[in-house]
Amino acid sequence: MEEAEFLPEELMQDFDSMLVKRHDGSVRALVDTAFWVLPPGVARANSEYAGIKVTPSQCAWAFLCAIMAYLLASIALQRKNNAAGRKWTGWLDYAVCCLYAATGIPLVLMIFSEHPTVSLNLQLLLFCPLWFLTAFPRKNNLKGWGIMAVVLILFFVGNAIQQYAEGVNVLALSLSAIVGKNIWLSQKKC
Repeated sequence: MEEAEFLPEELMQDFDSMLVKRHDGSVRALVDTAFWVLPPGVARANSEYAGIKVTPSQCAWAFLCAIMAYLLASIALQRKNNAAGRKWTGWLDYAVCCLYAATGIPLVLMIFSEHPTVSLNLQLLLFCPLWFLTAFPRKNNLKGWGIMAVVLILFFVGNAIQQYAEGVNVLALSLSAIVGKNIWLSQKKC
């Protein structure tokens, strides 16, 4: 069945039975031999990373810790009234938001897929490509950060509707901390 050929086993079976007609009229099999590079269910014991067992949640928590350390440093620069430091922290905030936005591009493309197993994914609220625009460092970007805050609240409410991938809620906390800091600093300037 052609619809199932995205599955490796189905594609392998179809290729095993496929014949190719040569220019001289002879017929031969498309595939001479078939073998598994890595048999199903076998762990990659020979991998150079086999001893390292880091989960996505552990990576997300490490990212959150790094963001929190960065936020403390950026607030300290803000209190010292360091204009150069504020400029750099604004661009670093934007870089982190761009990382989230770039991650969301494949999620946006999945919306247009006609494959039945791909449905609307609420993680798009966290990994939103619009962060390229709303987080751009400007003098008073309270509106952009406010939009991000509302979308992040909707993301957290989405936990009741959809189960997110491991560690994604922690990544949302990281972005929420950045958004909260920028709202706080924007209101402090007003």
